[in-house]
Amino acid sequence: MNFQNVDIKKIKEIREHTLSCAPLIHCITNPISINDCANTVLLTGAKPIMAEHPDEVAGITAIAGALAVNLGNITDARMKSIIIASQA
Repeated sequence: MNFQNVDIKKIKEIREHTLSCAPLIHCITNPISINDCANTVLLTGAKPIMAEHPDEVAGITAIAGALAVNLGNITDARMKSIIIASQA
């Protein structure tokens, strides 16, 4: 990977902004990576929420600053939740 064109100043600006507003990030992932996903979101200064039930994902995504999905180890129920959340 070539990092010669990485704008470090812009990365710092984005990090400072994320820390100042601490957005809620809705993560729909699998049990294998749920802890790593939550810790990664926390590391950025944001707040993770891991709602997965089809009846709750639309409401959670509507108030979140972003939706992150992981298609690894997908189940029918998780895919249904991802589709519902992506339309919220």
